[in-house]
Amino acid sequence: MLKSHELQNIIGLPSTKDLIYYLDKILIPNCPVMRKDTLRADERFETNLGSLEDKTMHTTQEHVVIYTYKIPPEIVQ
Repeated sequence: MLKSHELQNIIGLPSTKDLIYYLDKILIPNCPVMRKDTLRADERFETNLGSLEDKTMHTTQEHVVIYTYKIPPEIVQ
């Protein structure tokens, strides 16, 4: 029998909330997995880690600009 986390992997790793929505609205035809199965699996095994990949925010930091100045030798001494 198909398990909840297997179904998540097959249909493209949706979040648990999205999977429950699909199951409630019967958007997956002939699906043996039910809402209660998904909730039970989420409680027991926690969140499917595969469904979290590539969904976390990654921000690039701005580069630090370093200005260099020529200091006259009189000031350095």
